[in-house]
Amino acid sequence: VSYSRLGDGDVTLVAKLAAASADVAEALVAAGACDFVLARSLESPTTPSVQRDAANAVAALARVGDGASALAGPRAPAVVVGGLLACPDKLSVQFAGIHALEALREAGNAYLKTTSGVVEVLLRSLRVQSDSALQAIAVRLLGHLAGPRDEDAVSLVVSDCDSARPSMLQEGVWTLSKWATRDAALARAVAVHSGVGVFLQGIATLGTDADVVVAALR
Repeated sequence: VSYSRLGDGDVTLVAKLAAASADVAEALVAAGACDFVLARSLESPTTPSVQRDAANAVAALARVGDGASALAGPRAPAVVVGGLLACPDKLSVQFAGIHALEALREAGNAYLKTTSGVVEVLLRSLRVQSDSALQAIAVRLLGHLAGPRDEDAVSLVVSDCDSARPSMLQEGVWTLSKWATRDAALARAVAVHSGVGVFLQGIATLGTDADVVVAALR
């Protein structure tokens, strides 16, 4: 494939082909698609369609073995976060970008946690987006990525968790319990911001394993 000959729809084409099947995605990786979509994203930082399709391509390519390796460095998460920051009002970009971050996490990208702005974009998705599925992914990612300096994340997660949205409540219980057992400062924040109430909702509504809650409360 000669990417240099493709026009404005080039990233769209790569994203659609990459999502078609694992074999096609692997072939695209071998043809240099990972570097290509990251470069195109950087070339058009404020073009929503490019940012959306580049993020979709990253998500699809990261889910195949060679793609995970090709996207293992610091560049991929930085580019995806950059697109999220550049297009804050475009739900399609936010949806694709957060899915791409989740794919990079699942692929084992070691640089995701230290990528500048990653917690910021996840917190913003909780503040301004109404899509429960997207927010649930953001909550799960925060459980992996937020640290002691991100205590405001705790209050946002608690406020977004309620029994009317089971997926959010489930992810909230998991994230809050992970924070509570990982770091003393985050554990205090969970207590201060009524995280115990979320645990109790989880037990009452979802049948959350009490052992998870007991470990968190300790």
